[in-house]
Amino acid sequence: VLKVMQSVDATMPNIIIAAGINDYNTSQVLSDFRTAVQNTLDYALTKTKHILVLTPIKRNGWETSRNSQNQLEKDYVDVIIEECEARGITYANGYGVSLNPSDTTNKTAFVPDGLHPNADGHARMARNYLDKFLEAVGA
Repeated sequence: VLKVMQSVDATMPNIIIAAGINDYNTSQVLSDFRTAVQNTLDYALTKTKHILVLTPIKRNGWETSRNSQNQLEKDYVDVIIEECEARGITYANGYGVSLNPSDTTNKTAFVPDGLHPNADGHARMARNYLDKFLEAVGA
């Protein structure tokens, strides 16, 4: 995310960052992940004050599955939240979106493969994130 932002040599009116799940999947060391989040957020703040960070949503096994670093997905979510709060950056906690694939009804309706939301899942996410976006842009 940081490299993409750095490639745009301009002030940005708004920035939305969605990150974390691939870092969990690839077992990035949590301290390295924290440093990357810090650097990304600090750089984003040089481009705009209107930032919204989206944390990962729950996926199959979110409660118990650990990566090769023995970390839960939630450990990465917690880092994102802590770093946003430390900087006063608005975030939308994806764990707050009612898509939990551990619930078979939710899985069937919103995340059939246990990770990727379908159209109804994306609509539910959008409704959940809209208020946070408006808060981030000061509307």
